[in-house]
Amino acid sequence: YIIGETKNEMGGSEYLEEKGFVGNSIPKVDIDNAINLYRTYKTAVDSRLIASSISPELGGVGAALAKKAISGMLGMEIDLNKLPKSEDLDRNDFLLFSETQSRFIVTIDPKRKEEFEEHFKDYKIAKIGKITEQKKLIINGLDGKEVINTDIETLNQSYRKLFKNY
Repeated sequence: YIIGETKNEMGGSEYLEEKGFVGNSIPKVDIDNAINLYRTYKTAVDSRLIASSISPELGGVGAALAKKAISGMLGMEIDLNKLPKSEDLDRNDFLLFSETQSRFIVTIDPKRKEEFEEHFKDYKIAKIGKITEQKKLIINGLDGKEVINTDIETLNQSYRKLFKNY
């Protein structure tokens, strides 16, 4: 699941920086909504409605999904069409790498699906995919075609290269 809406907020993102751009639409935080969401999130954690969680801020949803896959060494199948998003967001890369704040990617016990969805009924949430035994991260884009299909070990090796000198 993802909790929260992805917006066209690429300004200052790591993705644009890699491409040599800055962008002009920086992430903005709706303080009132954020504090209420975080309180609702905390009660969900306290109630054990959430099995695992990551916030897709630096690097966006794409980076967060990769980190989750690496940490669990399990695969995922994700559908970008299911992400709650602003109307002006129509690019796979922007959906994957927007650094919109106040969002969470979570896994839950499927037996508690209805309880989880009821708990977050006042927020934009969506079941965006599933965990798989196949050790691959597969992400389907807005047109339904695969935009990412990679094995978890490749992700793990790439991620660890960042820290080889530390």
